[in-house]
Amino acid sequence: MTWEWVRRTNTYLLADTWPVIRFQPILYLMLWGATLRLAFSPALPPNFSEITTSPLFYDVWLAQGIIYPPMSMLAWFLIEKRSGITRFAGMWIRLAADLGMLSVVLSFHIADMWDRAGHGDYYQGEAHIYTRYGWAAIMFFLIFIVIRDVWTIAITERLAGEIHSEEDR
Repeated sequence: MTWEWVRRTNTYLLADTWPVIRFQPILYLMLWGATLRLAFSPALPPNFSEITTSPLFYDVWLAQGIIYPPMSMLAWFLIEKRSGITRFAGMWIRLAADLGMLSVVLSFHIADMWDRAGHGDYYQGEAHIYTRYGWAAIMFFLIFIVIRDVWTIAITERLAGEIHSEEDR
């Protein structure tokens, strides 16, 4: 029964998702562009002061938003164009980049919700409601790709263990 569950999950997660899920590079490019624009323009930053006491939180958040999308691209290159330990390292880099992007999006979402709730206009306006649902969809997508990354690493580890046990015989 357990192996049937593993087989079905493998079929669902790994059939065509070892490479990049098609929407992921588009999402990361747009988030990277938005982060670069925030970093180099006089636009007002998200109000992180309501959810953190660290004055450096915004700078760290910007750095993560700038670093993780290219890191994801490096992971794609390592996974698709290399083999062996380099490919496996790419899987770990992809997991780190995806977790990082999830933390960037989640912290923005929390700061924005907290800021709006503090001003009493949390549920006012269609634009806000529509935007919240869009961000929720992005977060669900990022959670799914993190699950995909963890599953890929776990299956790769299991297969490598089976290969090593075959060699030891």
